[in-house]
Amino acid sequence: MPVLKDHPFLNMRFFGGMILLLLFLQACNWNVDKTKLAKTKIKFIDSFRHYFPIPQGKKLTASYRFVNTGQHPLSIIDVQTSCGCALAEFSDRLIQPEGEGTIVVEYNSNKNLGFTEIYTTVIANTEPESMHTLVFDVHVVPDALYVKDYEEVFYKEEKKKKGGVKELVDGDETQQGYYTDSSFARQFD
Repeated sequence: MPVLKDHPFLNMRFFGGMILLLLFLQACNWNVDKTKLAKTKIKFIDSFRHYFPIPQGKKLTASYRFVNTGQHPLSIIDVQTSCGCALAEFSDRLIQPEGEGTIVVEYNSNKNLGFTEIYTTVIANTEPESMHTLVFDVHVVPDALYVKDYEEVFYKEEKKKKGGVKELVDGDETQQGYYTDSSFARQFD
C-alpha cells in the first residue's frame, strides 16, 4: 500500500500553504516589534485648535496631519482620547522618512453642552519624547432655531387623555365650532 505523505500533490499543497502563510505574516507586520524601532522625529500640523460652536448632538471631525521628520520609519503605537465622546482612528502602517499620515478624532457632542476641550495622546517611536498631545476645544450650544410647537409639546398627554391627534387639530366632533366675527356669519343667512 502506498504512503500518502510521499505523494507529490500533497507536498505541493503543503509547501504552497506554508508560502501563503509566510506572505500573510509578512504583510501584517507581525514580525515587527514597534516599541523597539529606532527613534525618529514627528511634526504635527496644527496640534492645538479652536473650533466654531456646534449644535448639541452634532459630530465634529478633527483630522490631524503629521510628517515623519526623522531618519527612521515612524510608527504610531497608540492613540488615546481624554473622553469617551471622542474616538480616534489611525493607521498602524510604518511611515517612512518625509512621509505623511493622519490621525482622525471624531467627537460626538450628544451628551455635552458648553465649553468642551478634548485631549488626544499619541504614543509613537519618537525622540526626545514618545508621547504627544493634540488638543481641540469647541463650544456646544443648544440649537436655538429649533422651537417645539404645540403638537410636539402636548402630543403624548393629549393622546393619552382623549385618544388621538385628530382632536388636537379638528377639535371634538360632537361640538360645533363657531366664529365671533359677525360679518362672516351673516354670509350664510
